[in-house]
Amino acid sequence: MNTLLRHLELALTLVGLVVISGVTALIAPRDVGPWQVAAITATLVGVVHGILFWPVRRRQRAVRLQAVAEIQVMLKDVINNQLTVIQGMDYLRTEDPAQTQHATRLISRSVAAISDAIQHLSEESLQAWRNQYGGRGPAPSP
Repeated sequence: MNTLLRHLELALTLVGLVVISGVTALIAPRDVGPWQVAAITATLVGVVHGILFWPVRRRQRAVRLQAVAEIQVMLKDVINNQLTVIQGMDYLRTEDPAQTQHATRLISRSVAAISDAIQHLSEESLQAWRNQYGGRGPAPSP
């Protein structure tokens, strides 16, 4: 069933072609050419396809818009968390080179985490982020 839904357009097109061929073969009168019957049947199949595909496309668009909104929230969360780490490193500004190196390493890790989140953005990373927050994401910040 999942395969059928993934290839819905192809399946319905194949069914449409079978219907056009079948109707043409079964009811094409001898005095009217089979092309007229095929053209009328194809027109009706096209109308049915349009009626079926319209809500499917609307649903796909809504799902994409929701995913983009979730991705924006996820990236905002990841980036803000890492920027907080970077901002927190400000207190480590000292004359001690060891602390400065530690702060630099933490900042580099935060920058790498931001870059990684953006570069490896996928459905899987979005799902992992959803799971981390119980499917809802973090509370929106004011």
